[in-house]
Amino acid sequence: MTPGDDRRAELLGAALGGDLSDAEQRELELLRQADPHLDAELAALGSLASTLAQTRHTGRSDAPPADLGARVSAMVEAAAAETGSDRGPIGGGTPAGRDDELAARRRARGGRVYLGRAAAAVVLVAAGAIGALAAQQWTQAPPDGPPGTLGAVEPIAFTGQPEQSEITAHVVAHTWGTETLLEIDGLREGESFDVTLVDLEGNTISSGSFIGTAVTVECAVNAAILREEVAQIRITSVDGSVAAAAELPRVG
Repeated sequence: MTPGDDRRAELLGAALGGDLSDAEQRELELLRQADPHLDAELAALGSLASTLAQTRHTGRSDAPPADLGARVSAMVEAAAAETGSDRGPIGGGTPAGRDDELAARRRARGGRVYLGRAAAAVVLVAAGAIGALAAQQWTQAPPDGPPGTLGAVEPIAFTGQPEQSEITAHVVAHTWGTETLLEIDGLREGESFDVTLVDLEGNTISSGSFIGTAVTVECAVNAAILREEVAQIRITSVDGSVAAAAELPRVG
């Protein structure tokens, strides 16, 4: 573990908790430019935080899920396996031969260490948020402000929604990306849908999927794209056709 890894974990935890100062926000932006995997890691960790926070919407116990530790470990191992080989060796180069294998193991182990610290940070942030919400009994409203305000719940309207369905939707701007909150009634049971975000240049970013049920579908999906970069959110059927779309106002 290097001082740089420690600082990276601190910034990830602060970003997920919404506690970045202006200087730290600039520092995180530099890290995002240098590390192509950082957005995906933030989105994955943010999704876990959102899942934990959803306990207040679903009537589940305020206690974290029993399988939380296993889920975090699995997520960390998967992310480390995907990104560890691209980090480069810790320290200087290594000779050829067996030292190459040793260097690879060090890279993977280094990835697991700082990803593990970040995962621990997001679990603590989410668990703390759940406890605080339970104690406050919903007396504290979310931040208010124009579209793009961090943490504010921004209502959006879908058009062309599936027949006989009703969609209530909001987006939340985070330092690590954009969260889409959906409540949908009237979907055909068992039918699958994908949620895709479209940026200002027309590029698409996958955010998540859900399946129609006989009861109201409530879900929160996340994408590693900042709110100010999102132009549209689409709900698509398995055949790729757009079932519903929401145009988002420009930010800034």
